[in-house]
Amino acid sequence: MAEVTSEYVAEDAAVLSRKISWSAVFSGTLVALAIELLFAAFGLFIGFTMSGGGGGGISAWSQAWYFVTAFVALFVGSWVAARSAESLYGGGRTHGAVTWGLTTMSTFAFGIWLFGSALNAAVMTVRPAVAATTNAVTSSPQAAGMAAGDASTLFLVIFGGILCAYVASLIGGSLGDRRHLPPQLAARLPRFGHTAPSASPAVS
Repeated sequence: MAEVTSEYVAEDAAVLSRKISWSAVFSGTLVALAIELLFAAFGLFIGFTMSGGGGGGISAWSQAWYFVTAFVALFVGSWVAARSAESLYGGGRTHGAVTWGLTTMSTFAFGIWLFGSALNAAVMTVRPAVAATTNAVTSSPQAAGMAAGDASTLFLVIFGGILCAYVASLIGGSLGDRRHLPPQLAARLPRFGHTAPSASPAVS
């Protein structure tokens, strides 16, 4: 009797295990990065099209599209990661959160490399103009205050986009969980790491 009970406990522990499937996380991350690239290309197209309408409209469009891109990319990527995970009965949001972290760090690293290279090239080209602008800003407290305000707004928008992407990853991962599948379809999917328990022996 004790051996049968321990066998069932081991099987239940295998079913309830929520190990991270890194292949699923990497798949979701690739999908999220591809959607980010797709939406960024479309956003640049619209931004250049609107370039004749003034800087305010472009700024508002860029901020709105940034939030849309972050939400859609992480929602779809986390859904793919959750649905692709091998051992996934209750771990959808976990896979979504890990996908969000990997995608965010990858995007951040790529952004630093891209804009860092562009900034170095621009500084080498327009160094005299940068020096003149720096002198003008330091001599004008109002200009310095405006620059600080713009930087503060930029970082607030970045923070909001990352938070929006995190919420989207939790939603996408939760919906990608197999528990949300129709019962007829869920019954056909194998529970990885789980074998059906054999009939218990008769206990006298």
